[in-house]
Amino acid sequence: MSSIQIFDNFLPENTYQKIKDRICSPSHPWYFQNSITSIANKEPSINKFGFNFCIKAYNDDFGLRDTEVKKTFDVLIDLYLKQKKVLKKARIVRTRMDMTVYSNESILYEPHVDINEPNLTSIFYVNDSDGNTVIYDQKWNPEQGINQELTVMKEIEPVGNRLISFDGLHIHTGHNPMKHSNRILINTNFA
Repeated sequence: MSSIQIFDNFLPENTYQKIKDRICSPSHPWYFQNSITSIANKEPSINKFGFNFCIKAYNDDFGLRDTEVKKTFDVLIDLYLKQKKVLKKARIVRTRMDMTVYSNESILYEPHVDINEPNLTSIFYVNDSDGNTVIYDQKWNPEQGINQELTVMKEIEPVGNRLISFDGLHIHTGHNPMKHSNRILINTNFA
């Protein structure tokens, strides 16, 4: 039995549109990352890059002293409150946005876990795109980490206003878009 939950049309349309308008705006800041799945990867393959915007680093405070983070957080507060209620989780330990961009070839990013301790991971897709999220049957463990043979549990298409959640110890990853200019999501981990 799958431990993945999928919620289509998660937010009311006007709330979703506010989020999309803010995050997809040409004035929203994005920060280059050599490897979209791991900042520890010092020399990733040239095509594994992406952009991120951190709202709350792991076990840190929300970065609300930064004006741009505060503006984005204010738009996302309804998303966070609804996630907490629906997923029955009280504490966000990490939340950030990721953007990958078009390539004319399919690139599967490195399999990973966001946090290597028990958590619930959610992904909220900001825009319709391609570049499925891949969740594997295998979980991270202290002996093997992610270095194990992986079998796909489920692939999920990025659809705007779709929320997915799953056990955060499941190894997962995603693809770049090949039919859209970008793929934008909000990745949150709950204690």
